[in-house]
Amino acid sequence: MNHKFLKLSSGLALTLVAAAWLNTKNTSALYQSSLSAYVDNVKTQVDGDLLLDNPSVKREMNLNIGVTAKNKSGYKVVVNSKTDNTALNNSDPAKPDKIESITSDKALNNFTANTWGYKLSTATSYSPIPSLSHPATIANSSEKEVTNQKTILNLGVNLGDDLRPGDYINQLVVSVVANTYQKEAIMDKGESFNKAITYLGKRSSSNFFGHGQEMIEHFRRSTTSPTAGDKAIEIQDNANSDYAIKAWYKEADKTVYYYAEAEKIFLAPDSSNMFKNFTHVQDLDLAKFDTRNVINMASMFEAAEKVQNLNLANFDTTNVTNIRNMFSGMTELTSLDLSNFNTKQVTDASNLFNNLQAATEIKLGANFTLENATTLAGIFANTCKVASLDLSMLSTTNVRNFDNLFSLAGIGTTTAACPAGDALTTIYASTNFVVDASAQAENLFAGRTNLRGGNGSHETDPATADKTWLRLDIAGAPGYFTAKP
Repeated sequence: MNHKFLKLSSGLALTLVAAAWLNTKNTSALYQSSLSAYVDNVKTQVDGDLLLDNPSVKREMNLNIGVTAKNKSGYKVVVNSKTDNTALNNSDPAKPDKIESITSDKALNNFTANTWGYKLSTATSYSPIPSLSHPATIANSSEKEVTNQKTILNLGVNLGDDLRPGDYINQLVVSVVANTYQKEAIMDKGESFNKAITYLGKRSSSNFFGHGQEMIEHFRRSTTSPTAGDKAIEIQDNANSDYAIKAWYKEADKTVYYYAEAEKIFLAPDSSNMFKNFTHVQDLDLAKFDTRNVINMASMFEAAEKVQNLNLANFDTTNVTNIRNMFSGMTELTSLDLSNFNTKQVTDASNLFNNLQAATEIKLGANFTLENATTLAGIFANTCKVASLDLSMLSTTNVRNFDNLFSLAGIGTTTAACPAGDALTTIYASTNFVVDASAQAENLFAGRTNLRGGNGSHETDPATADKTWLRLDIAGAPGYFTAKP
């Protein structure tokens, strides 16, 4: 018998959807995708001598596909024959013999003579060879960065004793494709942002005292990119942002302008301290900020005391866990609408509204539950002009610190924080406002001389009210809360 052997050549094609920006030269160090791959054993053979002693031969061969990739949405591996002809064809045109693809999933032992198929090394059954017009995705990774990640492809063949001698050839194409993703402009983390914007104010020619934050009165988005004369700096997260975010200071109008090619700007997971201590800023243009990825908003606007109006209607706080001091010290803010805020993941809400001395309304929505919060210390302290608070959505089962919850800074109706007196008369709550027996709860209502429970209950000196007063006011059980109508 002449030698019979199977020869199978597997080619490799790499397709990068991200290729448009892979090799683009950037003036800044932005996020760069990369992708490389290899296939070993690209020429796989079965020696026909094996047929001398065996009426049929079932063989399994391996292809190792290795991928090294950096891409936000991962990659996929696709396999198909070079054409829609999936058979292994005799290279001699005079010999029409073929090794056909199997037509349904089956184990190698169940292959009919002169057929072949493929499977992943982890699979138990082989599948038909995918054609050019019907390729098969054999791997789909969502990992953002991998090094030499392996996918092992098994090729199985059953050679019958009636197979005529010759080279039986087809070509498999292995395509490694970077998954597409929407390019994003991602802001640097909050503390770094704060330092960068402060630097812009510091280098102002009229800044004689070196306090950069005091030089900034407005923060606005520009519809046009900066000129060379603007001396812009970059404030994006270089490790993850696909776009540069430019910022510059205009001394004429005391404004920091920012610009990004992308419409939305995603804030960093840690966006704490972003505008902290910008004591002279009057307005903040945040309309195109996307906060869905933010986890930490602590002290985000703390001590931005000149801001009178703050529009956060676009803020998504679903993933936020820390809002400590977020609005603390915004002493000129006239009202605050957080009806869109979801605080179900928040664990720390201490001093959230502390020293909102000018605000006449703090509006909370149905998802402002604080159900996982462990501390609410000082959350409504020194809110002088709010006449009523609707806290009926709060669930406080997990809170262990209520210290200074509603207290004012001084004693009586005239205090250091509220020299014109206190307006708070009503706090609406529900039975979900629960106070654990072990919870800290000192100095809860100090200075709240106008506050009354639903039945009119109150202490002559509200500073003496202990945590038993954190409840609905009913006959025989006085409290400072009122059931919502």
